[in-house]
Amino acid sequence: MELFDKWPIGRDDHLAGKSETKDDIVYNYNNLGWRDAEFAGEIGIVGDSFVFGLGTTHAFPHILKVDNLGMPSASNDRIVRHAIQYIRNYEPHTVIVCWTYGFRREWIKPDGSPYNFKRPGKTLMPIDEHLAELQNHEYDNYNYYKNKLLIESFCAVNKVKLIQIDNHYIKNDNAGADNKHPGQNWHNRMAIEVKRLINA
Repeated sequence: MELFDKWPIGRDDHLAGKSETKDDIVYNYNNLGWRDAEFAGEIGIVGDSFVFGLGTTHAFPHILKVDNLGMPSASNDRIVRHAIQYIRNYEPHTVIVCWTYGFRREWIKPDGSPYNFKRPGKTLMPIDEHLAELQNHEYDNYNYYKNKLLIESFCAVNKVKLIQIDNHYIKNDNAGADNKHPGQNWHNRMAIEVKRLINA
């Protein structure tokens, strides 16, 4: 498990305990650099910018008063690493994994850091072009199912309730302040649905 030790639970050290404002939204970070309150360590929601709540004041983890492990642009690889590290650090009773797009995958560099090599709509650097040749829909699905099996097995062994959803569990019907990510109505509806899943 040495690979997982290279990724601390904190999102970004320079944000720890601070706030920043983007598109008139104030983002407060806990002492680990994750959005919202200090971790209670009982229930965590892991995902990308939809979980983080880009473009909205109150992301659905905040509404539910659970730990927000959302990281903008996170791949499914990173989401699973964060979930495993969270379980190892806190021994929570429940983890909710919010899967992201399959094309977000990583290649691990020799120093152990992740290299994000598939970014649709962005200019590829020379090294990106070589790595992008390894990307296709079938491999995206293969990678997703490997991550799914890994987190399901890890949760089973550690007796953690696992709930799995994805970014499109509820249709995104309005944009947030950044005109890209879901707005507050989506987060309010997600909170209701995820609470139902937690209590099921």
